Amino acid sequence: MAVGSDGTVYVGGVDHYFYALNSNGTLKWKYLTGYSIDGSPAISADGTVYVGSEDNYFYALNSNGTLKWRYLTGNQIWSSPAIGSDGIVYVGSDDSYLYALNPNGSLNWSYLTGKKVHGSPAISKDGTVYVGSLDNYLYAIK
Repeated sequence: MAVGSDGTVYVGGVDHYFYALNSNGTLKWKYLTGYSIDGSPAISADGTVYVGSEDNYFYALNSNGTLKWRYLTGNQIWSSPAIGSDGIVYVGSDDSYLYALNPNGSLNWSYLTGKKVHGSPAISKDGTVYVGSLDNYLYAIK
């Protein structure tokens, strides 16, 4: 779950929908993905909402609930994304990759770990991306 600067609450469901709720709990909009949503979303400065789904797609949604773009990974996404100061979005997938996606949805780079990446990445001030994998390693990628 995440809360936008305008008080909108963003949350995914096991019913395959991603929801935006007004601060009073009423529905603002909902977006249908292909499967459940387990991770928390991230919200960029321009209001783009980023979230992964178990349908293997990573979604970028406009603040009005329309699809901006989606990126197909090789497996389910349980990871919550992180956004770098340069706008690059980082997310892990069950295909064992950490993905770095440009704000336009194109692949910047990907890094193969030893197993699934359920953990959410964290970004240090110097731009190093840290993420754990089910292979029992913590990766520091620069």
